[in-house]
Amino acid sequence: MKRFAFFFSMMIVMTLTGCDNNDLDVTDNTKEDSEEFIIPHTVLSMESYSPDDFCDRVHSNKFMQNQLGDNETANKILSGAIKTLVELRKPQMDKTFAKQSANNSGWQVQTCTFSYESVSVSGKPITLSGRITFPYAKDGSGHKVKSLSLYVHYFLDKDVVPSLSLSPVDLRYLFDSAVIEPDLEGYGTSEDRPYCGFSMLAQARQTADCMLAAIEILKENGVELIEGGHTTGWGYSLGGPIVLEFARYYDKQLSASQREKINLTSVYSGGGPFLLDRMIQLLNVDKNLYARTLRYLPHFLSSIPEEQLGGYQLRDFFPTWMHETKVTIDGETMSFFESMVNNKVFGSTWPSEVGLSQDILYNHFAADMFTADSLLDLSHPKTVALLNAVKKQYDWDEWTPSADIYLTHNPNDKNIPYQQTQELYEQLKPSGRVFWRKTSAGPLGLIWEAHPASTLMSCIYAILYEEPQEAFRRGF
Repeated sequence: MKRFAFFFSMMIVMTLTGCDNNDLDVTDNTKEDSEEFIIPHTVLSMESYSPDDFCDRVHSNKFMQNQLGDNETANKILSGAIKTLVELRKPQMDKTFAKQSANNSGWQVQTCTFSYESVSVSGKPITLSGRITFPYAKDGSGHKVKSLSLYVHYFLDKDVVPSLSLSPVDLRYLFDSAVIEPDLEGYGTSEDRPYCGFSMLAQARQTADCMLAAIEILKENGVELIEGGHTTGWGYSLGGPIVLEFARYYDKQLSASQREKINLTSVYSGGGPFLLDRMIQLLNVDKNLYARTLRYLPHFLSSIPEEQLGGYQLRDFFPTWMHETKVTIDGETMSFFESMVNNKVFGSTWPSEVGLSQDILYNHFAADMFTADSLLDLSHPKTVALLNAVKKQYDWDEWTPSADIYLTHNPNDKNIPYQQTQELYEQLKPSGRVFWRKTSAGPLGLIWEAHPASTLMSCIYAILYEEPQEAFRRGF
């Protein structure tokens, strides 16, 4: 019951750019196979908390409160569930530190925000940021953690990204894990840049650089993996395909010494747009159900090089009125189409932010998109060219993962068609390393009716297990 209460509370909690992704030369991505190669990094802040104080902060931070609002029931359940988790896990952590620390001085939770050098989606040097949360001996003697937990976020308001706000994922420290969370490009230290949400290869490299920098920072503070320790990756929504692409990048691009440092053994990826070409085709299955997805397409497709579009430009795939209608965002005037490609505000406030009503966004726009000679006219030559270009760029066929891959998706998802996640599973299934489970709304429906975010809740549910694959065996 205690574990269920925490799972239930987590479920209650959770609810752009012309990017030159292919400017990035992946042949340059493999780092030197040398222990001496270090990703340049800088520690920006380091803070210490008691386990109880840290968990209170997880509950009260802005990210959580944005989700909970004034829902008294949800707040009460969450507060009690977090305290229960601490009560269950803290004695185990006490024993671990008593064995490792010579003077048994006790332990605390350490958080570190940091910046690191990487390569932008346009192939240029960029400074990115992230945060590490880890258990640490009070006497500064360091610690050997059992695992590393990588979490890749999804579309967020810029003031609640990992470097600025705690999240339920950070509670993974209670299982003697160091939690590493990169700010994706367009957030944190790079918030002045457009957010390249579907430039998967570039963001996989950035994620790898973040991991390697974080491992060095931990080492500098006397924290290392125990012998046989491993890394688990997590990602939901847009973070899903990014963490999956990271797993492929880990296999194909990192050196042997870098792979040894990370030792990626499992990835939990849910609710993401994995097969963009199939997603476009599936939009025709239920035009009303997936009308909301259309708002993401200009942004998603902006990462496709125009030379692969059969002589067309990206703007050719969208209605004329989108180019003629002007909107103002943060004092800058642009076309509606440009705002959809470049704007980072993809939350529920976005239509009002750009000065357009929900009716225009979900009805007028959606209706235009399903007319003849439109993006979703699957028989039109330009749509055929687009689908071929998308499939070429996001093709998972040529990969046998070394880590176990756990895929989830909620059939009730009204934003991203769940069928394409299931089809990805069928593609990767022959490797014997990929597992699939549909998630359901479950008790989440008591607060939000069948909200697709229950896929994320399932990821959080898995986080509650010391061995997360237990969540798959037991079911969500």
